[in-house]
Amino acid sequence: MKNKGITLIALVITIIVLLVLVAVSVATLTGENGIITKAQLAKEKTKIENAKEEIQLVISEEVTRVAITNDKFSYENLWANLTKKDPNFKWEGPEDNCYHITYKEYEFLVDANKNVTYIGEGKEENNTHTGNQIEELEDTVIDGITYRRYEIWNKAQLENFRDRVNNGEKFENCIIEQKADINLNNEDWEPIGYGTANEDFNKYFAGIYDGENHTISGIYINNNKMYQALFGDVWGSSEKVIIENLTIEGNITGGHIVAGLVGRAGNVQIINCKNKVNVTSTLSEDVYNNETVSSTGGILGRSTMNRDVEIINCENYGIIKSTYGAIAGIVGFFQQGKIKECKNYAEIEADVYKIGGIVGFMVDGSIERCYNTKMIKGVSYVGGICGLGGYNANGTLKKVSVKQCSNTGEIEAKCYVGGIAGWLRKSSSLEQCSNSGNIFSTDQDGEYWSCTGGIIGCFGGNSKISYCYNVGNIKANYRGMGGIAGDINGHVDEVSYIKYCYNVGDITNTNDDYPGRTGGIWGLLEQQVIDEITNCWQLQNCVKQGVDTDQVKVENKTEDEIKALNWENYIVVQGKNNGYPILTWESE
Repeated sequence: MKNKGITLIALVITIIVLLVLVAVSVATLTGENGIITKAQLAKEKTKIENAKEEIQLVISEEVTRVAITNDKFSYENLWANLTKKDPNFKWEGPEDNCYHITYKEYEFLVDANKNVTYIGEGKEENNTHTGNQIEELEDTVIDGITYRRYEIWNKAQLENFRDRVNNGEKFENCIIEQKADINLNNEDWEPIGYGTANEDFNKYFAGIYDGENHTISGIYINNNKMYQALFGDVWGSSEKVIIENLTIEGNITGGHIVAGLVGRAGNVQIINCKNKVNVTSTLSEDVYNNETVSSTGGILGRSTMNRDVEIINCENYGIIKSTYGAIAGIVGFFQQGKIKECKNYAEIEADVYKIGGIVGFMVDGSIERCYNTKMIKGVSYVGGICGLGGYNANGTLKKVSVKQCSNTGEIEAKCYVGGIAGWLRKSSSLEQCSNSGNIFSTDQDGEYWSCTGGIIGCFGGNSKISYCYNVGNIKANYRGMGGIAGDINGHVDEVSYIKYCYNVGDITNTNDDYPGRTGGIWGLLEQQVIDEITNCWQLQNCVKQGVDTDQVKVENKTEDEIKALNWENYIVVQGKNNGYPILTWESE
């Protein structure tokens, strides 16, 4: 009996312990900091961010319409387009030049500068962290490195952080975490970090800034200074500097080296950031007669020489304008490094050279899995992805590789214009790229050949093109236009190849005096620098006007034959590309 009693007591104790453990587990999962609660909050925040992005995109489309038509901005158009997306859309105002709107059941404020701010219940800005100083936390160790941690919750703390950087505190081996959306209220903003434009050239940010998927809205700059952006100068000496998970909104006008997020960067990673700032550079050629000085971009103005920069998974929605220098949706002038998985969703039109949807001028490095979806228009060296790439100075060869990139926007320039790149210099490569946007060149005086192509306008010697296709229409009025490449040049000792490329777009040479050098695959081969041509197909009769002079080893195929091609890296997906093959990576 005694043993039975002991056993019963033990059983009761075991049951009680299990009940306690269950209760603790439930509390852990559902409490204020529980896993379920955090997951729910994260899901809700994602919905809010998606709704906010949809509103901002509709605003950007209306701003673009106004820029093209010289019409007035119409809130009626805005409300009508938002109603199409959400039948329950509501708006009130204006009050103090602001509109209060309800979209997808969330409340937002659209201010006089068309910035969008979430104002619904539970907004993270409404928190108890109201101090003016950035908040210091316990240190953390990552990969054996000890980092000091700070939190930023409001505008005053962001300004305090900025002032400390501009007073010489670099925040090396520090992590700055932004814990809430912050509105700068369209007040004049001084960038974080001075850059070399100031005698205090060593005042730059050198730590890690994690926006934690929050937004800084209402940024406003209007001057003619260098390095104008949220961060003016970001530079790392030994450890890489990181800026990540941040969206910015507002309007920035500066002299040159201007951007939404970062003016100048060296040894920096910029990851998962979105620019919704309208960026303008006012520099003229009369001020700085140096083509590499001025650079304007949505994410980054320019990178520094001999310092790698990586830009990964970033997007541009802002209108980018410049009067001189390199200009692009992501980065204006990029000296070396990698750009990967970036997208441009804004039209770019400027009377300048070196314009791209992703990068205007890239000296050395790689571009991979990037997209442009809007019109890009300039003078020359204009491409949906890259305007001008590669460099060769003092015997030092720099080259650019472009892989798995796509353009769907219309591309237009006087010459050196392509769906992917305007001009890539010697020893560069293009692999698994596609274009479906229409391409136009408009040079009238014959000063240069058109150098206009569905994939690339002009390719330097010793270069490689493989697994690329074009379905966009090409129209130019001088020699050197083709469905894949307009002009392939180089010396006889420099070999290039084109492999596994097809074109079904219409090719039209509108100049009756110079109808030649017009091809379904390429327009002009200088000095016969092509070493190998393998499986290059063009849709029969795709050349609508002009003479296909250099049709060497190119096969004319019917529509059915091209749709049935069975090459590596291609796939036919029902309902896509009018039945023509797309690249395998495009179906992922």
